Amino acid sequence: MNEGMAKTWKKAFLDSIFNDVNQDYGKFNDFLLNIKGAFSTADSEGEARAQLQQLKQGKGTADEYISQFRILAGRSKISDDKALIEYFMEGIHT
Repeated sequence: MNEGMAKTWKKAFLDSIFNDVNQDYGKFNDFLLNIKGAFSTADSEGEARAQLQQLKQGKGTADEYISQFRILAGRSKISDDKALIEYFMEGIHT
């Protein structure tokens, strides 16, 4: 957390803790929720769908493509097999 947005978030987080004398560090789970809230995509399903549409095998192996596809398909929560097959076939080398 020493560069970019993470550095800015860290500074703001630490400032909020150290500027209030009565503030404690809180629980670790609260800290994790705070991080996830700050850095997660607001529409993670929509983002995954957009990434699925753009996913191409490129120079990678079929196994690498399949692994990435499965991750994005799970995040997208698309349950229609026909749509998933169409996305898959558009991105993999024939």
